[in-house]
Amino acid sequence: MDGQLETERPVRKNTRRSAVRRNPFARLRGRPCVVVASGPSLTADDVDYCRNRAAVIVVNDNYKLAPWADVLYAADPEWWDLHQGAASFNGLRVTQDAGAARRWRLHYIESVDRQGFSLEPGRIHRGDNSGFQAVNLAVLASCSPIVLLGFDMKMGAKRHWFGDHPGALNKASPYQMFASAFNEASQRHPDLEILNATRDTALECYPRVELRAVI
Repeated sequence: MDGQLETERPVRKNTRRSAVRRNPFARLRGRPCVVVASGPSLTADDVDYCRNRAAVIVVNDNYKLAPWADVLYAADPEWWDLHQGAASFNGLRVTQDAGAARRWRLHYIESVDRQGFSLEPGRIHRGDNSGFQAVNLAVLASCSPIVLLGFDMKMGAKRHWFGDHPGALNKASPYQMFASAFNEASQRHPDLEILNATRDTALECYPRVELRAVI
């Protein structure tokens, strides 16, 4: 209208979710972290002891022992399909498989086949096994110390504490190859404090410790 100045309305910024996304691993940052693999020496008592004492990343079926864990990591889409996305798990569910991430609404992280641990946010190195990849998540979150539990890295009376995976998931476990990836990583990253609290282990590149003495 004549004689009046039209008040300019403030312009709302288009803050897309991707632009303001919080770091999904912020809950782990700087904390001691226990990474739980499923070797046959793993015990429910040891897993329970970790609760409220450290951040906990569980690999594959170990979410059944620790439904309260911070992160569940599984690499294989077949595992996620079999477990229906592990919908009962309340923590962060993470995979390196884009298809499984879409189907089950998981957090996706890129993986590449390179030696040592990735120090690049948003990317992990494969290390030929899920346990290695889960440890790389803890590395990216700057956790310290990182404590390994259930990393037997050898064949006993059974392959996992729960026995074998069913069907197509029941794959060969080339433990020497798995251990080699950790050996290489320990040499490339001597500054990382990674400790091995596994009760019975063939992984020798990290200091052996008693779980209750370090967390």
